[in-house]
Amino acid sequence: MRDGGPARDAVGCSAGHRRRRARIGADGGHRDGHRDVRASERHAAHARGGGRARRAGAPLSDISRRLYRTKPDAQLRLFGRVLERLDRRLDGRLVWSTLREADFAATRALPAHGEGIIDLLAQAEDAEVAILFKEAGPTTRLSVRTRPGGVDATVLTGLWSGGGHARAAGATVALPVDDAVAPVLDAAERLVAAVAR
Repeated sequence: MRDGGPARDAVGCSAGHRRRRARIGADGGHRDGHRDVRASERHAAHARGGGRARRAGAPLSDISRRLYRTKPDAQLRLFGRVLERLDRRLDGRLVWSTLREADFAATRALPAHGEGIIDLLAQAEDAEVAILFKEAGPTTRLSVRTRPGGVDATVLTGLWSGGGHARAAGATVALPVDDAVAPVLDAAERLVAAVAR
């Protein structure tokens, strides 16, 4: 026991929490919940680095901003291009946009900079379903987010053999992005129309 609470490991998890969350991945590697243990170790290293900076006199607000609240300029330009294409149906209950391969070259963004765009789209005020269509050569990757108590995202992505969770799911459509948008939106529109709020 430390400070009246359970003992914690290097990542900050109690033994009971780790037992509840631990499982063996399909590749036989140890995983912790949804995160790879290596990712947890990286997170712990960042946290330790922040602790050292704080002990050295750096303000906690500066540490938090640098770790969690800053984005490279290229990523912001990429987000801007995707937000410029934001569209909606059903009075905003269905929102979507596209992320094209050319956007990365135009903004000098890295593929990792595309992470988080779908979560930004999902913040649309009236959106029951938010979809990001990501161009991937001759195919289209879908990222879907839904509101609690409404559409199950896996029902939509399951139409293209995708999966995930009720609120966050994905799939790959075997069509170029320009051809994939219409059938996905038609299916999403039917699901959203069935939600009564």
